[in-house]
Amino acid sequence: MLNPNDLRVRKTRRAITTAFYALLREESFDNISVRQLASRAEIGQTTFYNHYQDKFALASALIQATTTQLTALFLAQCHLPAMVAPGAPGGEDPALLCHARLLSKIDTAEVSFTRVAIQHIAALYQHDLGRRGVKLAHLPAIAQHLAVLTYSFITALINQLDSQAVPTLACQLAEFAQVLTGLGIVGVAASAPPQQQTRSTHF
Repeated sequence: MLNPNDLRVRKTRRAITTAFYALLREESFDNISVRQLASRAEIGQTTFYNHYQDKFALASALIQATTTQLTALFLAQCHLPAMVAPGAPGGEDPALLCHARLLSKIDTAEVSFTRVAIQHIAALYQHDLGRRGVKLAHLPAIAQHLAVLTYSFITALINQLDSQAVPTLACQLAEFAQVLTGLGIVGVAASAPPQQQTRSTHF
């Protein structure tokens, strides 16, 4: 078992991730091979397999990590407290939306951005609601429905390319926040000056 905190492990995984995103910019996920990934990352194929079972496991891991950050960003847009996932990476990747757009094109029988993202968001909701002691008889189902709704907003954030449409999306997010708060699903975040909380213009 590799130690994820080991500097060599982190460097190798960073090289693999960088190579993966570079290849996704050039061709479809279906056409990417482990041989190409290893060559681009300047490692041996055996080294790649020491870290990931295959390219599908790599894609799934990156989708989950990206989805955790996107969900936190989405809740920040709503001015709501972020959900904390066990072992979630800290800090926001400045290339987050660019990477998310690349990953969102992955849709195969083995791994699908939509499927993995919704499952992961549902797990985040379930963990967060349980952590805060919210009692629901059908928690997994409720978390799944919330995940589908949240995912629809996250895809809007990912694909938000028209800056003129940002105010409309911000209003939608604000109203969605009111619904979540009104239902008691999430609480209101600690207040901060609006100009510090609003990050929509970054899209």
